[in-house]
Amino acid sequence: MESPFRSEEAAFRFLLITIGAFALIVVASWISAALGFLTFIALSAAAARSTYAVRASRCRWQCRCGERAQRLTSDRLRFH
Repeated sequence: MESPFRSEEAAFRFLLITIGAFALIVVASWISAALGFLTFIALSAAAARSTYAVRASRCRWQCRCGERAQRLTSDRLRFH
């Protein structure tokens, strides 16, 4: 089975962030159940935003590379 992470370092970073997030939620819920729920919502929103930003930047990079490759190909076809 192939790993969904790019490297072992990325998998370890995900593990540490996940443990940290759960620890924050537990500490907040010890203070107040509502605070624990709000912490969960805030951390989930931050994770979703981060994931979206990374995917959007990859898409922009791929689009730029695709446009450049298309321009290079059309330039070569025009001169040959």
